[in-house]
Order: sequence, then C-alpha cells, then structure tokens
Amino acid sequence: MKVYTDGSAVPNPGPGGAGAVFVDDDEDFIKEIVYAGGEDTTNNRMEIQAVIMAFDSLPLDESVTIYTDSQYVKKGITEWITNWVKRGWLTASGARVKNMSLWKELLACTKKYPNVTVEWVKGHNGNRWNERADELASLGTDYSTQGLTGIQDVTQPDTVDNETSELLKECDQFINCLADLKKRVLAKNADTDRKRANVEKNLEKLQIYMAYLREASVDIEDS
Repeated sequence: MKVYTDGSAVPNPGPGGAGAVFVDDDEDFIKEIVYAGGEDTTNNRMEIQAVIMAFDSLPLDESVTIYTDSQYVKKGITEWITNWVKRGWLTASGARVKNMSLWKELLACTKKYPNVTVEWVKGHNGNRWNERADELASLGTDYSTQGLTGIQDVTQPDTVDNETSELLKECDQFINCLADLKKRVLAKNADTDRKRANVEKNLEKLQIYMAYLREASVDIEDS
C-alpha cells in the first residue's frame, strides 16, 4: 500500500488542513481522509499531522510507503530527529524544537509501525495522488474555516470506475509530458517566457480537467 499526504494553512499561520490518499501498490484508489486542523495552525504542523493521520489509519503488520512533499517532514523524521532526542529536544543552536509535540507523536508512530517508511515526492509535479492530497488539504482548511475539527473520511463508494480510472491515467501521462516539455523549453533561450507561460497554462488546464473527471465520476455513481 501507498499513502500520499499533504498539509496546508492559508494564510500561514491560519486555518489549516491535511489530506491523505490511500492507494494499492498498483496506484489504484482505496480511500481518502481529511483533517481539519483548526483556525490557528501552520503549514508545517499540517504537513506533520498529515503523516501522523496516515500512520494512525494503517494496519500494524502491513508494509506501507507514506509519501510527503515536505522536505521538513522527510528530513525531520529520517535525519534530524535522532539528534533532537539526544539533545533533549533542542536544535543544534540550543533552541527548543518547533512543533515538538507533533514530532514526538510521529516518532512514536514510526516505532509502532516498523514496516512503514516515509519518502519524499516532489509536489505539484504531475503526480496524480500528490495532487489529490493537496486538494484534500485545501478541503480540510475549508472545514477549519467552517469551525470543524478532526478527521473526516471523505471516501466516496466506487469513486472512480475502471473507464474513468483509465482516462485519469491518460491525463497523468499528458501532464508528465508537459512537465518534461517545460524543462526542455526552459533550457532554450528563444521566447522562453512566452513558451513557459503557454506550457504552464496548458498544464493547469489538464490538472483542472483531471479533477473534473474525478468529480464527474462521483456524480455519476450518486445519480
């Protein structure tokens, strides 16, 4: 199993939310959850909370990879935290570690779930489920502005049928092609700004279309 997570606060600090999408090893959808983090939080806190939320929703004995697009979370749990603990939760400069309570909770999760690893994925780079986790984090932020808190399971039954799933995969391929094209355009000197603007505009259109397909599939199932 794989879990894609994301967190956000808008503004930062401000209302925040976290999202997690659960997929199988073939990247097929399983479920998704949202966390409403309240009206006064930070982006970093929600990024950590998203991973904690993912851990807490997993079976104990399953091998799982949790993906985060936050280098703060990835490096924090895999590199920095050992020295933080040794120093009594102090940084190298002697300051208290920020978000210490959440880091302690996340550390406990890694010990409770030894078969789970946390990896980094580049955000906003055409990864279908990373983009969906971002949408869920925004949804959690919306919930927070409405006064809601806590975890919400927002999974829709049969959210994506087989035909729609294939269409979404094709959209992912188009987006990856555009991302590659963007890199090649930026490597050239002629008309770089104009071409970059066109590529980014088309990439945004495809991302919107992919999200539309997902929502349309839910509407069809519910009709």
